[in-house]
Amino acid sequence: MGQKKGIVKSYMAHHQGMSILALNNYFNDNIMQKRFHTDPVVDAAKLLLMEKVPSNIVFTKENKEKILPFKDVVYDEKDCLREYAVPDPVLPKAHILSNGNYSVMVTDRGTGYSRWKGLDVTRWREDVTLDNYGMFFYIRDVESNEVWSSTFAPGRKEPDEYKVEFTSGKAKFYRKDGDVDTLTEIVVCAGENAEIRSITLTNHGSESRVIETTSYFELVLSGHGADIAHPAFGNLFIRTEFSPEHNCLIASRRPRLEKEKPVWMMNTVVLEGEGVGGLQYETDRMQFIGRGRNVSEPIALEPHKPLTNSVGAVLGPGYKL
Repeated sequence: MGQKKGIVKSYMAHHQGMSILALNNYFNDNIMQKRFHTDPVVDAAKLLLMEKVPSNIVFTKENKEKILPFKDVVYDEKDCLREYAVPDPVLPKAHILSNGNYSVMVTDRGTGYSRWKGLDVTRWREDVTLDNYGMFFYIRDVESNEVWSSTFAPGRKEPDEYKVEFTSGKAKFYRKDGDVDTLTEIVVCAGENAEIRSITLTNHGSESRVIETTSYFELVLSGHGADIAHPAFGNLFIRTEFSPEHNCLIASRRPRLEKEKPVWMMNTVVLEGEGVGGLQYETDRMQFIGRGRNVSEPIALEPHKPLTNSVGAVLGPGYKL
C-alpha cells in the first residue's frame, strides 16, 4: 500500500498443463481427441471437423471490396492420412482410388465397388443396413475351421484389433484375430486399368497353420443404372471361362446393341510363399452362397466343400478364387 508499483508473481500453471496434455496426446495416439469424442454431444458434430474450407465463396449481395479467390491448401502425404478403428455402424467412411479411368471405392468396413469408364465391374448397392457388396476375402483355418474376413465385412466377426488407413494412393486394413494378423492393401495401377489387392498373413503362434483364402465379388460389366433396373436380365449377357496356363478367370459381356463393344475382365491370384493344394474357382454365385444364405456365411466355406470349378453362362455371375 502507498507504493506506485509492485512485483506480482504469476505462475501460468495452465500453460504447463497444456504442454503436458499435448505430450500425452502425441505419445498416446491422439488420446485427448478420442476422450472428447466419447461425449455424445461432441461426437454428434464430428462431421463438421472433416469439412474443408470452400475454394470458391458465393456472395448473395454486391461488394465494393475486391474479393480475392481462396488459395487451396496443399497437403503433404502425412496430412492426407485418415485413420479409423472399429467401423461406425451408422455412417461408413469412404475412400476413392482412381487413375482417371479405373476407380475403386472402399469403406472402412471393406465394402465398395470397382468401376471402369462408367461401367460397374462389381455390383454395388447403397444400403447402410446390409452393406454387403464389394470384393471380399474369406480366410479359414483348415484345422479349426475358424473363419474370418480380411476386412470387417462381410463376416462382421469382431476382431481383437482393427485399424484402417486411407492415404491418397492406398487403402490399408489391419486386423488381429487370435495369433494371426491380417494386412490388406488396395491400390489402383497408375498406367493400367487394374487394381491390386494384397493380403499378408502373419502367424504369431507357436504352431504352424494351414490357411485357406477365398476371394469373392459379384460381376456386372454394365452401367450402374442398368444393373439397378434389371440385374437378372443383365446377368444373362455374361460368360465366364478359366485359363489354366495363366491361373486366371476371364469374363466377357456380349453387346446388346450393334454400337456396343464387348467388355472383358480378368481376375487372377499370385502367391508368395509355399502353397498347399491346388487352385479352385467358382463363377456361379448360388453354388458359392447357397440357398437361404448370404455373403456373411456362404456354404462353400464349410468343411469339405470344395469349389465346383463351374464356368460358362451362369445365372448369377460371381468370381471366387
